[in-house]
Amino acid sequence: MKMKKKLYVCLILAAMALFVACVGTAEPEQRIDTSGQWLYVLEDGGATIIGCEVKPEGDLAIPSELDGYAVTGIGRWAFSSNRALIGVTIPASVTNIEENPFSSSAIRYVGVASENPVFESIDGVLFDKEQKRLVSYPHAREGAYAIPEGTLQIGESAFYRCEGLTSVTIPDSVTRIGSWAFAYCRSLTSVNIPEGVTQIGDFAFSSCTGLTSMNIPNSVTDIEGNPFARSKLTRIDVEANHPVFESVDGVLFNKQQKMLVAYPDAREGTYSIPEGTLIIGDSAFTYCVGLTNVTIPDGVTHIGAGAFGGCKGLTSLTIPDSVVQIGYVAFAHSGLTNLIIPDSVTCIGDSTFEGCESLISVTLSANITRIGDWTFAYCNSLTGVIIPEGVTYIGRLAFYDCTSLTSITIPASVTSIPSNPFMDCPLTRIDVSAGNPVFESVRGVLFNTQQKALVAYPGAKRGAYTIPKGTLLIGDSAFYGCDRLTSVTIPSTVTHIGDSAFEGCDRLTRVTIPDSVTQIGNGAFRWCYRLTRVTIPDSVVEIGWNAFERTGATLRVRQGSFAEQYAKDNEITYAFYR
Repeated sequence: MKMKKKLYVCLILAAMALFVACVGTAEPEQRIDTSGQWLYVLEDGGATIIGCEVKPEGDLAIPSELDGYAVTGIGRWAFSSNRALIGVTIPASVTNIEENPFSSSAIRYVGVASENPVFESIDGVLFDKEQKRLVSYPHAREGAYAIPEGTLQIGESAFYRCEGLTSVTIPDSVTRIGSWAFAYCRSLTSVNIPEGVTQIGDFAFSSCTGLTSMNIPNSVTDIEGNPFARSKLTRIDVEANHPVFESVDGVLFNKQQKMLVAYPDAREGTYSIPEGTLIIGDSAFTYCVGLTNVTIPDGVTHIGAGAFGGCKGLTSLTIPDSVVQIGYVAFAHSGLTNLIIPDSVTCIGDSTFEGCESLISVTLSANITRIGDWTFAYCNSLTGVIIPEGVTYIGRLAFYDCTSLTSITIPASVTSIPSNPFMDCPLTRIDVSAGNPVFESVRGVLFNTQQKALVAYPGAKRGAYTIPKGTLLIGDSAFYGCDRLTSVTIPSTVTHIGDSAFEGCDRLTRVTIPDSVTQIGNGAFRWCYRLTRVTIPDSVVEIGWNAFERTGATLRVRQGSFAEQYAKDNEITYAFYR
């Protein structure tokens, strides 16, 4: 059995920003500590609670101190999706609460200690009294709610998945409606946005399937992304003489930026974007499942992040040669079958075509330099892709689970492949163009010659394989999902076996690791469920988490070795060898 990662477009789109897709950054990991049932991280000398080891039930009192540290914060989603939690009481020590930590839970009230200097509870609803911001509405409540006068902000995800909320009265004092504020409030049938609101956040009314129309007052000058994605709007109206926005036949535009902001999701059939439009905004058409055809005029330069994500009825699209940039998940999970990306396009984002299960062929721009992470993942009908000369980077999982892809050629220009981009593809070989300074194909297997690393083994290759002598590294996920591999011989030059290197190789029965190896990565042999014996030398001083999960293998180890202690610590059967 192979473990597959599920990505949900609505969650991916929440984190998008226009044109982020060409460059990615990684946030540093934080150390997570435990104290009793509590999980926390240290920030600025205080403890921020990020969750519990076991989901709490009933009424929960958050402590003011953990392990000698004052509890000063509650992290984002710390108690989300907890259906057994009835209520929460917050101590005076907590002065920072990130985006609604109780979203999708079943709480009926949030209480706050009276001496808390920052937060307060008004009729069981959590407010930041300094910022006059509504932080969290109890998700199990039903019926109508009137937000108190004087409130300035409706916080991010404040009413997220309050599915029993039937109506809400927003006072004139409110100036901002945060991202995801009313997302999935399915019982809301109408919302009056008062004059005075200036900002509406991304996905603020996403999946409010009871909403059929929306009116934008003149005061709103800032709309982030598409606040109305996956609702059931038939039109979006704007007050007359609005200084920034306009409604063109019920479609929302930013007339100053000449940008299409939001298309009503409930509409079906064809649509022609007006001439003069320059930008198709982030998530502008996302999950418009009844949309069958869109005409994009010459002059459009940018297709935003998630612009056509989830448009299952959209099978074809012509991109004009005025377009220079296509954003993150722009066509993910759409119904596209064929697409030509013109040479004017210099950048396509990560996950651009992820989950396009009907996509048979795509012609890539000759001027792109990067195929991002997850770009074609789960494109099950994709039979072939020509990677243009000029591409320098092929990202992580770029072609993951492309189950119709049987061959690939990597051009000479590619100099960076961080890990196997072809996991779970039935490739019979991986070829590399002559003259590539970094990579080579050795009998159809991809190697990084500079690092002396085995990068990717073709998933459809059968039988035994002997890794060439001189190889130093077996890369992350190099043999992932190679379920026809029956045995592998690892030479005595290899020092490192990467994360998930042999994960899902379910015909492997025995593996001998040579005494040159010092490190075995996370999940290296996970799901190799026919693996009965692994010989680990005493040269190995590091073995990652879940390296032998779901194998049932007996580890053959040296007495007193690191591997013996690892087996004991992880309750893995082991036996000594001499």
